[in-house]
Amino acid sequence: MRVNQLCSKIIILLLIVLSVQACGKKDEQATVKPLAVGDDYEGGIIAYLFKSGDSGYIEGQTHGIVVSRHDQSTGMIWGCWSTSISGADFTQLGKGDENTSDIIVGCTSIDIAARLCSNYESKTYSDWFLPSKDELNKLYLNKTLIQDLDNTNQYWSSSESDNNEAMAQDFLNGRQYSQGKLSSLHVRAIRNF
Repeated sequence: MRVNQLCSKIIILLLIVLSVQACGKKDEQATVKPLAVGDDYEGGIIAYLFKSGDSGYIEGQTHGIVVSRHDQSTGMIWGCWSTSISGADFTQLGKGDENTSDIIVGCTSIDIAARLCSNYESKTYSDWFLPSKDELNKLYLNKTLIQDLDNTNQYWSSSESDNNEAMAQDFLNGRQYSQGKLSSLHVRAIRNF
């Protein structure tokens, strides 16, 4: 009788140990991988993760820029040649959405890069915009991790240089420069998360 009780207690103890180990393995499997540049996320691909000092950075949270999976155009004008767009001259990170809104308000032309980005939708996300000069440079710096980004062409930014030119970037060599607003360049939309 005592041997049977002892065996029963050992079996119960072993079952408890095995149950605890199994729960531990479930917790290990539930660990979420941190977001990284190149990950598929919220309608596009993560192109940049905000760092301390960046506009949009919140300590302890993960935020950044998502880029659309494909170019919205391989040849679109910036638009509004000989017209100064009030407020569309910001170049810094976090200003592309504001520039895009200002371009749409200040430019009545329909087929322009900013409007194309603003009208873009992917997986229920509709808050896309044309990147500022510095946001566009983040795409260039991470271009090897971004699917279908044309590494040999020029892309528009939303940063206006003057009445006749806006900032663009050559994705072959990284050079940023002012380009005539009526030039046809590639367009790639971004959004913040």
